[in-house]
Amino acid sequence: MVKLRRLAIARALLHDAPLVLLDEPTEGLDATTESQILELLAEMMREKTVLMVTHRLRGLSRFQQIIVMDNGQIIEQGTHAKLLARQGRYYQFKQGL
Repeated sequence: MVKLRRLAIARALLHDAPLVLLDEPTEGLDATTESQILELLAEMMREKTVLMVTHRLRGLSRFQQIIVMDNGQIIEQGTHAKLLARQGRYYQFKQGL
């Protein structure tokens, strides 16, 4: 499963599309591999729009805009720093509450 996930990420990186959709791209990866993948994604996709769906918060500080949803509704949005400062749901997730 991990190999398939890595292959899917590699294919997304090789496509020259202006928009990249990633659904749980680091699910099932260990913390070290996850950090490496997120760093590579950040570098390779600088000039692209990336929409990443994730329940894992590692690496989200690299994104320009974070949208937090609950039951299909947007409940918070902003940068990592702004969401932490608001101390809402994103903050609670980061604190492990």
